[in-house]
Amino acid sequence: MTTTRFHDDPCRIIKKNMEIYQYANYYLNPPGNGANPPFILDPQINLQKWGANLSKNSIQIESDLLGYTNKIGKDCLNKEKRDILYCPIMYPTNNICIIEQPRASNPAWLLRGEENKRIGEIYKPLDPIEPVFEHSISTRIYEKDYYIRN
Repeated sequence: MTTTRFHDDPCRIIKKNMEIYQYANYYLNPPGNGANPPFILDPQINLQKWGANLSKNSIQIESDLLGYTNKIGKDCLNKEKRDILYCPIMYPTNNICIIEQPRASNPAWLLRGEENKRIGEIYKPLDPIEPVFEHSISTRIYEKDYYIRN
């Protein structure tokens, strides 16, 4: 007699394990900007993906905060060492200003009396590209006006 238990099938066990651990694999090995992304000191650029608060032992820190590493007992005075070891990832820093900030480089009081040197376009650059297209024309009237007898 064949077994009808689907959860004992080896393929289903492999698939279930893959679904369970896929979240942890993405957290441990996310797609990113390389092995050592630079930390840019420009305030206009926000940290993305890896961020500044991730550390080398993020799983252990999370386990300590959830209380998985503490033994159950009557230790009310915290005689055991319960300090969480934090090892930050050291990113290379980049001090180059990437984004120009016009409020800092050209304040309003310096530009107040100057003339606007922008000139308008002499011709529209899309004129030769745009085809002449007659629109909103009734085809019945068009055929009536341009009818040629044979």
